[in-house]
Amino acid sequence: MKRLNALALGVTLAWSAAGPGWAQSDANVEEVIVTGLRATVQSAQDIKMDADTIVDSIVGDDISALPDRSVTETLQRIPGVTIDRFVSRGDPEHFSGEGTGVAIRGLTQVRGEINGRDGFTANGGRSLSFEDVPPELLAGVDVYKSSTADMIEGGLGGTVNLRTHMPFDFDEPMLAFTLTANHQNFIEETTPGASVLYSNRWDTGVGELGFLVDLAYSELEGRIDAVFNRPFFPYDDGGETVYIPRGADWRTERTDRTRNGFYSALQLRPDERSEYFLTVFRSDYEFTWDEDAIFVDNDPLTVVPSADSVYDSRGVFIEGRLTDPTNGGINMGSDIRVSSRESVTTDVSAGAEWTLSPTWFLSTDLQYVEATTEALDSTVATGLLAPYLDVRITDGPARIGTDVDYMSDPANYYFAFTMDHQDDNEAKQIAWRTDAEWRPVGGADWLKRVKFGLRLTDMDTTLINTGYNWRAVIQPWMRSAGASPVMAPLPTEDDFGTGRPGARQHLRQLLPRRPAGARRGGGAEPFPGRGLSRQLLRDPRRRGAVLPVLLLHDG
Repeated sequence: MKRLNALALGVTLAWSAAGPGWAQSDANVEEVIVTGLRATVQSAQDIKMDADTIVDSIVGDDISALPDRSVTETLQRIPGVTIDRFVSRGDPEHFSGEGTGVAIRGLTQVRGEINGRDGFTANGGRSLSFEDVPPELLAGVDVYKSSTADMIEGGLGGTVNLRTHMPFDFDEPMLAFTLTANHQNFIEETTPGASVLYSNRWDTGVGELGFLVDLAYSELEGRIDAVFNRPFFPYDDGGETVYIPRGADWRTERTDRTRNGFYSALQLRPDERSEYFLTVFRSDYEFTWDEDAIFVDNDPLTVVPSADSVYDSRGVFIEGRLTDPTNGGINMGSDIRVSSRESVTTDVSAGAEWTLSPTWFLSTDLQYVEATTEALDSTVATGLLAPYLDVRITDGPARIGTDVDYMSDPANYYFAFTMDHQDDNEAKQIAWRTDAEWRPVGGADWLKRVKFGLRLTDMDTTLINTGYNWRAVIQPWMRSAGASPVMAPLPTEDDFGTGRPGARQHLRQLLPRRPAGARRGGGAEPFPGRGLSRQLLRDPRRRGAVLPVLLLHDG
C-alpha cells in the first residue's frame, strides 16, 4: 500500500508542475522520493511489446512484492487467467487454502514450460502443477495466449513459461534471502518459509564464468470449515410449485503443505561470440489434507418441507425444516477422509549459443526431465437417518441444525461405505533442440528475421491410477420395501449370517489407514457427531454386524 501511495503521489506532482498558473515558493518545497516499481513495470511492458504473439508477464520483483504464496496465485493477476480454489478440478465440495488449476480464457488445456523448455508434473497432463513450484526460484512468469511457429505445441488454452535467473543477469555479486511466517487463525498454527539466492561471476582463463544457486522452503497449514446447501428441486406444495433443497452439509478440512525448491545454474562465456550454460531445477511438493464431514446422501424427490417453511417471491425455499417420512429419515453420511500427494519434478538442461556472423545465429540445448507423483486417498464413512434438518439460507452463511442428541449417539450410526484411490505415476523425457536464425544486415521494414530449427523428443510415461474405489457396506437402497409405506429396517448380520470364519480379521485388512506423516490440527469442533466414525470402527460388535455385506461385494 505504501508503494502504491508513493507512486500515485509522484505522478500527481509531475502533472501539477507541468500545469499553468502554479506559483511555487522555495520555502515550501518538499522532497518526494519515489522508489521501487518503475524498472519492473518497464521490464514487463518490454516483454509484451517485443513479443511476436499475445503475451503478459510478471517479473520476479512483482512476484515477491505480491501477497501470493504460489505461482498459481500470482498467475490469477494476469488478465484472462483464472484459477481454481478447490483441492481438485470438478470437486467443489473440497476447498483449497491455495489456488490450484490454471485456465487461460476459460480453457484448462495449458502447457507448462521452464525457460522455454518442457516442464510437467506426472499427473497425466502436459502441464506443471504450478502450485508445486516455489515462486522464490523465479525471475518471471510469461503467459502466452496465442502461439508462434517456434513454440512447442500442445497448449490449447495457452502456455505458461516459468523463467529462472541466470548468473549473467547480475553485474555484481548478489546475495538475497527471505524469511516468512504464516499464521492461520482457525488452526492456531504458525508455519515458516525461507529462501536464499547467491550469484557471482568471475574472469577466468577460459572466459567469464558465472554461478548461481537458489534454495526455497515453505510450510503451510490451515483449516477450512464449510457449510453449504445442496441443489434445489421442484416440490408440489398444495398445487403450487416451490423449490426446496435436497439438504445441506457440514465439512471441516485440515491441510498441511510442504514445498522444497532447488535451482542452480552455470554460465560460461569464452568470448563475445559464444555462450554455454547448465541448469538444474527441482521442485518437491507434499500435500496432505483430511476431513470430517456430515453430508446428505438422500433421495431429493422424497424430501418434505415443514408447513411453516418460508419462501422468497420466486417460490425458492429460504428457511424451514426438511424431513423424509418415506425413508424414515434423511439419509446422511459421516466420513473420515485422508488424502496425501507427493510430486517431484527434476529438470537438467544444457545448451549453447553462437554468433556465427553478423547475420547468422545458432543455438542448441539438451534437456532431461523426470517427474514422479505418488498419492493415496482413503475414506471410511458411517451413515445415519437424521430425523430432520433445519435449514436457513437468508442473510449471511447458511445455517443448519438437527437433533444433537440423536447425532451424538453411536447406536444410530451404521458402517456405510469405504473408498480408496491411489496414484503411482512416473514420466521421463529427453529433448534436443537446435535453432538457426538469419537476420538481414541493417534490418528491413518487411523482414526482421528468418528462423528455423529441429526438435526431437523421447518421452516415457507410466500412469497407475486406481480410480475412486467406492464400495457400499450398508446403504438404504439395500433394503427391500414391505407392505408398509415406510421402508424395511437396515440389514444386519442376522440377515446375512454370522458364521463366516476370519470375518473380523478380513475387515481390518480392508479398512484404509492414515498415511504416515499425516497430521491433524487443533481448533473447535465445528459440528456434533465428529469422531463417531472412529468410535464405530473401534467397536467390534459393529464390525461384525456389517462385514458379511462387505464380503458379498468381494465375491
